[in-house]
Amino acid sequence: MTAVGANRRLDDGQSMSALPGHLRHQPVPLLPRRHRPAEIPDRAFDLGMPEQELDGSSKCRLLRVDRKWLNDATGRQAFETVSRQAVVSGYLGTRRCDMATTATQVVLDTPAAEFRLPATDGKTYALDDVAGEKGTVVVFVCNHCPYVKAVIDRMVADARVLMSEGVGFAAICSNDAASYPEDSFENMKRFAKAHDFPFPYLHDETQTVARAYGAVCTPDFFGYNADRKLKYRGRLDEGRTTPPRAGALRELVEAMRAIANTGVAPADQKASIGCSIKWRDA
Repeated sequence: MTAVGANRRLDDGQSMSALPGHLRHQPVPLLPRRHRPAEIPDRAFDLGMPEQELDGSSKCRLLRVDRKWLNDATGRQAFETVSRQAVVSGYLGTRRCDMATTATQVVLDTPAAEFRLPATDGKTYALDDVAGEKGTVVVFVCNHCPYVKAVIDRMVADARVLMSEGVGFAAICSNDAASYPEDSFENMKRFAKAHDFPFPYLHDETQTVARAYGAVCTPDFFGYNADRKLKYRGRLDEGRTTPPRAGALRELVEAMRAIANTGVAPADQKASIGCSIKWRDA
């Protein structure tokens, strides 16, 4: 699995070197005790900094997937990464939790989870309603994330292509709108209209669907075959907060075409990256 924050670049393109020395170098203090989930042992917070030096960004649960924390090596290294990103976020004045999160690996051939959710068009959709004859894409997005904003028009264009070829498409917003009002259902309606969504934009208010799918970030793509078995867990294309190179592969489109036509997905699937899903507090 990939630990969040392994990239030492910030969402707005600034590098760590742009920060003052005390934010660039080790040792980096860990999160204060009052911000840690109960399941994290005290030993992870031995180097805690004064609470007044951290803002709300320290509350980010960037490494959480289905209520568990992920790390590449040791828990301590992972928590240090979170703390460093939290301090950097506070220094730059960026919106709390808007930091890069990489989609984690899941088991291919996992069946698509059933759902029934309200959409911005006033209808309610189940998986049966959005599934395509040749395959289905379910993508978790939101309204405020800069990674989503950067790709949204390309994603809409690629969705139109896939839908015209028999692949169903649906987008789901699972973010906690109480903490992130920009991701409210009313703002979802505005976002869908502004970008002329040709697919249902669904509201997962309880976050149960995001957890069932194992969604991590926005955008996070799940590509299924005609039998609704997971075949693709990659990205839209190589673009992140900047456009892809001219002539770059349309990775989602080509992967879903291969799945629809041959049943075989590309072996090289590059994980999507984006803002972490904004989970509700337990």
